[in-house]
Amino acid sequence: MFWKSNDSKFEKLLKQHCQHAINAAEELKKILENQEMAEGCFQPIFEIEHKADEVVAEVHELLDLTFITKIDKLDIASLIHEMDEVVDCIKAIALRLHVYHLKTIRPEVVAFAEIIIDMTQGLKEILDNVLASRGNDKIKKHIIALKHREEEGDKLLHQSLEKLFKETDWKTVVQWKNILELLELATDHCDRVSSVMNSIARKESL
Repeated sequence: MFWKSNDSKFEKLLKQHCQHAINAAEELKKILENQEMAEGCFQPIFEIEHKADEVVAEVHELLDLTFITKIDKLDIASLIHEMDEVVDCIKAIALRLHVYHLKTIRPEVVAFAEIIIDMTQGLKEILDNVLASRGNDKIKKHIIALKHREEEGDKLLHQSLEKLFKETDWKTVVQWKNILELLELATDHCDRVSSVMNSIARKESL
């Protein structure tokens, strides 16, 4: 087992985790579009995050059992870590929504959720191209598109906070500020994942 190539298993696990991130982002949007936020609506995200953690553990176990990998072992470890940060951040947002018991949803957070969905889907496109060694030009196109979405997230945070700080209920202001900053952090984590993927693609082309 130690000497056997496990590249196909690594690819399968990375793709699984990427899909978990997409699913978590989609569930987050469902929560934010549903003004009632019933108790059970958060459970799917918690379950997805648990499944993602299982994938991370399996990747690390496989790394310990594998001598040679197509992608550098440190890069695999870095990639799965950054990918897991995305799912963890989405879970953190769900937990805040659950704890704060907010009565109304701000439209800008739904827009944030849409950006996160687009970015996680973009990460899947980049990952598929990296794993298939399809060339830097095609990968770079997806990375640039994802970076544009991350920049949109930055602008949306600024605009949302500016609007939020005009309100007078400071309890609500603090709660939404925390959630908005976590939403923007999720886009940052997606951008970091793309940076790791870009680094892997460059190394593959050498």
